[in-house]
Amino acid sequence: MKKKTKKTSQPDPFRAQLSVVIPTRNERDNVAALFAALGAALAGIATEVVLVDDSDDDTPALARALGAQMASPQFRVQVLHRARGTARIGGLATAVDAGLRRATAPYVAVIDADLQHPPERLRVLYESAHANDADIVLATRYQGDGSYEGLDGPGRKIISVGLKWVAKLAFPEKLLRVSDPLGGFFLVRRSLLAGITLRPIGYKISLEILLRCPWQTCVE
Repeated sequence: MKKKTKKTSQPDPFRAQLSVVIPTRNERDNVAALFAALGAALAGIATEVVLVDDSDDDTPALARALGAQMASPQFRVQVLHRARGTARIGGLATAVDAGLRRATAPYVAVIDADLQHPPERLRVLYESAHANDADIVLATRYQGDGSYEGLDGPGRKIISVGLKWVAKLAFPEKLLRVSDPLGGFFLVRRSLLAGITLRPIGYKISLEILLRCPWQTCVE
Protein backbone atom coordinates (compact mmCIF):
# COMPACT_ATOMS: atom_id res chain seq x y z
CA MET A 1 0.00 0.00 0.00
CA LYS A 2 1.46 3.29 -1.07
CA LYS A 3 1.93 5.85 1.61
CA LYS A 4 0.18 9.11 0.86
CA THR A 5 2.51 12.05 0.61
CA LYS A 6 1.40 15.14 2.40
CA LYS A 7 1.08 18.17 0.18
CA THR A 8 2.86 21.22 1.45
CA SER A 9 2.04 24.74 0.39
CA GLN A 10 4.79 26.51 -1.47
CA PRO A 11 5.89 29.93 -0.22
CA ASP A 12 4.87 32.83 -2.39
CA PRO A 13 7.98 33.81 -4.41
CA PHE A 14 6.70 37.33 -5.07
CA ARG A 15 8.94 40.01 -3.60
CA ALA A 16 7.84 43.55 -4.30
CA GLN A 17 10.44 46.12 -5.29
CA LEU A 18 7.94 48.98 -5.17
CA SER A 19 4.68 49.36 -3.25
CA VAL A 20 2.15 51.87 -4.58
CA VAL A 21 -0.37 53.12 -2.01
CA ILE A 22 -3.62 54.41 -3.50
CA PRO A 23 -6.44 55.80 -1.32
CA THR A 24 -9.83 55.44 -3.03
CA ARG A 25 -13.40 56.55 -2.50
CA ASN A 26 -16.00 55.66 -5.13
CA GLU A 27 -13.44 55.37 -7.94
CA ARG A 28 -14.99 52.49 -9.90
CA ASP A 29 -14.80 54.49 -13.15
CA ASN A 30 -11.03 54.98 -12.80
CA VAL A 31 -9.77 51.67 -11.43
CA ALA A 32 -9.38 49.81 -14.74
CA ALA A 33 -7.53 52.68 -16.43
CA LEU A 34 -5.39 53.23 -13.34
CA PHE A 35 -4.31 49.58 -13.05
CA ALA A 36 -3.59 49.39 -16.78
CA ALA A 37 -1.46 52.54 -16.59
CA LEU A 38 0.42 51.23 -13.56
CA GLY A 39 1.10 47.89 -15.23
CA ALA A 40 2.45 49.59 -18.34
CA ALA A 41 4.47 52.25 -16.52
CA LEU A 42 6.13 49.84 -14.09
CA ALA A 43 6.83 46.90 -16.39
CA GLY A 44 9.95 45.11 -15.18
CA ILE A 45 9.57 46.39 -11.60
CA ALA A 46 7.92 43.96 -9.18
CA THR A 47 5.03 46.13 -8.05
CA GLU A 48 2.62 45.74 -5.15
CA VAL A 49 -0.47 47.95 -5.34
CA VAL A 50 -1.99 48.65 -1.91
CA LEU A 51 -5.44 50.11 -2.47
CA VAL A 52 -7.02 51.49 0.71
CA ASP A 53 -10.69 51.93 0.00
CA ASP A 54 -13.38 54.00 1.73
CA SER A 55 -15.96 53.49 -1.01
CA ASP A 56 -19.69 52.94 -0.74
CA ASP A 57 -19.87 51.62 -4.32
CA ASP A 58 -18.33 48.49 -5.86
CA THR A 59 -14.81 49.92 -6.19
CA PRO A 60 -13.23 47.30 -3.86
CA ALA A 61 -14.90 44.34 -5.60
CA LEU A 62 -13.87 45.66 -9.01
CA ALA A 63 -10.31 46.31 -7.80
CA ARG A 64 -10.01 42.76 -6.43
CA ALA A 65 -11.33 41.27 -9.67
CA LEU A 66 -8.98 43.34 -11.83
CA GLY A 67 -6.09 42.61 -9.50
CA ALA A 68 -6.72 38.88 -9.81
CA GLN A 69 -6.80 39.15 -13.62
CA MET A 70 -3.55 41.12 -13.73
CA ALA A 71 -1.68 39.12 -11.06
CA SER A 72 1.75 38.03 -12.26
CA PRO A 73 5.29 37.56 -10.91
CA GLN A 74 5.68 41.31 -11.49
CA PHE A 75 2.33 42.73 -10.36
CA ARG A 76 0.09 42.16 -7.35
CA VAL A 77 -2.86 44.01 -5.85
CA GLN A 78 -4.08 43.97 -2.28
CA VAL A 79 -7.28 45.77 -1.31
CA LEU A 80 -7.98 47.04 2.19
CA HIS A 81 -11.62 48.12 2.46
CA ARG A 82 -12.49 50.25 5.48
CA ALA A 83 -16.11 49.87 6.51
CA ARG A 84 -18.24 52.94 7.03
CA GLY A 85 -17.84 54.31 10.55
CA THR A 86 -14.90 54.71 12.90
CA ALA A 87 -12.50 52.91 10.54
CA ARG A 88 -12.73 55.89 8.19
CA ILE A 89 -12.01 58.57 10.77
CA GLY A 90 -9.32 60.84 9.39
CA GLY A 91 -10.32 60.16 5.80
CA LEU A 92 -7.62 60.45 3.19
CA ALA A 93 -4.77 60.92 5.64
CA THR A 94 -5.44 57.80 7.69
CA ALA A 95 -6.10 55.82 4.50
CA VAL A 96 -2.62 56.68 3.23
CA ASP A 97 -1.11 55.88 6.61
CA ALA A 98 -2.87 52.48 6.65
CA GLY A 99 -1.49 51.77 3.19
CA LEU A 100 2.04 52.67 4.22
CA ARG A 101 1.76 50.21 7.10
CA ARG A 102 0.55 47.42 4.80
CA ALA A 103 3.26 47.93 2.18
CA THR A 104 6.09 45.39 1.99
CA ALA A 105 8.51 46.76 -0.64
CA PRO A 106 11.72 48.66 0.20
CA TYR A 107 10.25 51.76 -1.45
CA VAL A 108 6.65 52.99 -1.15
CA ALA A 109 4.98 55.54 -3.42
CA VAL A 110 1.70 57.37 -2.86
CA ILE A 111 -0.50 58.38 -5.78
CA ASP A 112 -4.06 59.60 -6.43
CA ALA A 113 -6.65 57.23 -7.89
CA ASP A 114 -8.16 59.82 -10.24
CA LEU A 115 -5.13 59.89 -12.58
CA GLN A 116 -4.27 63.52 -11.77
CA HIS A 117 -0.87 62.16 -10.75
CA PRO A 118 0.59 60.61 -13.94
CA PRO A 119 1.30 56.91 -13.23
CA GLU A 120 4.18 56.98 -15.72
CA ARG A 121 6.03 59.33 -13.35
CA LEU A 122 6.27 56.54 -10.79
CA ARG A 123 9.09 54.93 -12.73
CA VAL A 124 10.95 58.25 -12.70
CA LEU A 125 10.55 58.51 -8.92
CA TYR A 126 11.66 54.90 -8.39
CA GLU A 127 14.69 55.15 -10.66
CA SER A 128 15.65 58.49 -9.13
CA ALA A 129 15.54 56.94 -5.66
CA HIS A 130 17.93 54.19 -6.74
CA ALA A 131 20.23 56.47 -8.73
CA ASN A 132 20.60 58.91 -5.83
CA ASP A 133 20.25 56.45 -2.94
CA ALA A 134 17.46 58.79 -1.84
CA ASP A 135 15.26 58.40 1.22
CA ILE A 136 12.46 60.53 -0.23
CA VAL A 137 11.59 61.52 -3.80
CA LEU A 138 8.98 64.24 -4.33
CA ALA A 139 7.09 64.85 -7.57
CA THR A 140 7.27 68.61 -7.11
CA ARG A 141 4.84 71.06 -8.71
CA TYR A 142 7.38 73.88 -8.60
CA GLN A 143 10.34 72.65 -10.65
CA GLY A 144 10.97 71.33 -14.15
CA ASP A 145 7.79 69.97 -15.73
CA GLY A 146 5.81 70.04 -12.48
CA SER A 147 2.17 71.07 -12.77
CA TYR A 148 -0.55 72.77 -10.72
CA GLU A 149 -3.13 70.50 -12.34
CA GLY A 150 -5.73 69.55 -9.75
CA LEU A 151 -5.68 72.96 -8.03
CA ASP A 152 -8.83 74.63 -9.33
CA GLY A 153 -8.51 78.35 -9.84
CA PRO A 154 -5.91 80.97 -8.92
CA GLY A 155 -7.18 81.16 -5.33
CA ARG A 156 -6.21 77.57 -4.53
CA LYS A 157 -2.85 78.05 -6.23
CA ILE A 158 -2.12 81.12 -4.10
CA ILE A 159 -3.17 79.27 -0.94
CA SER A 160 -0.97 76.31 -1.89
CA VAL A 161 2.09 78.50 -2.41
CA GLY A 162 1.36 80.40 0.81
CA LEU A 163 1.05 77.23 2.89
CA LYS A 164 4.24 75.92 1.34
CA TRP A 165 6.19 78.95 2.53
CA VAL A 166 4.58 78.89 5.98
CA ALA A 167 5.79 75.30 6.37
CA LYS A 168 9.28 76.07 5.02
CA LEU A 169 9.73 79.07 7.33
CA ALA A 170 8.35 77.20 10.35
CA PHE A 171 10.77 74.28 9.86
CA PRO A 172 13.74 75.72 7.96
CA GLU A 173 16.25 73.03 8.95
CA LYS A 174 14.13 70.30 7.39
CA LEU A 175 12.24 72.10 4.64
CA LEU A 176 14.03 75.21 3.39
CA ARG A 177 15.64 73.37 0.46
CA VAL A 178 12.49 71.36 -0.32
CA SER A 179 10.43 73.05 -3.04
CA ASP A 180 7.15 71.16 -2.51
CA PRO A 181 6.76 69.75 1.03
CA LEU A 182 2.95 69.59 0.75
CA GLY A 183 2.55 67.46 -2.38
CA GLY A 184 0.54 64.25 -2.40
CA PHE A 185 2.67 62.40 -4.98
CA PHE A 186 5.90 61.05 -3.52
CA LEU A 187 8.06 58.02 -2.77
CA VAL A 188 9.72 57.10 0.52
CA ARG A 189 12.13 54.44 1.75
CA ARG A 190 9.88 52.18 3.85
CA SER A 191 12.47 51.56 6.56
CA LEU A 192 12.24 55.25 7.53
CA LEU A 193 8.67 54.70 8.74
CA ALA A 194 9.57 52.07 11.33
CA GLY A 195 8.60 53.24 14.81
CA ILE A 196 7.27 56.57 13.51
CA THR A 197 3.74 57.68 14.40
CA LEU A 198 2.18 59.89 11.73
CA ARG A 199 -0.65 62.28 12.57
CA PRO A 200 -1.34 63.95 9.22
CA ILE A 201 -4.15 66.33 8.38
CA GLY A 202 -5.75 66.02 4.96
CA TYR A 203 -3.28 64.96 2.29
CA LYS A 204 -0.24 66.54 3.97
CA ILE A 205 1.28 63.21 4.93
CA SER A 206 4.39 64.06 2.90
CA LEU A 207 4.96 66.98 5.28
CA GLU A 208 4.61 64.64 8.27
CA ILE A 209 7.17 62.26 6.78
CA LEU A 210 9.61 65.08 6.03
CA LEU A 211 9.34 66.37 9.60
CA ARG A 212 9.19 63.13 11.60
CA CYS A 213 11.34 60.66 9.69
CA PRO A 214 15.17 60.60 9.93
CA TRP A 215 15.81 61.12 6.21
CA GLN A 216 19.15 62.18 4.79
CA THR A 217 18.57 62.62 1.05
CA CYS A 218 15.50 64.15 -0.58
CA VAL A 219 15.29 64.40 -4.38
CA GLU A 220 12.72 66.37 -6.40
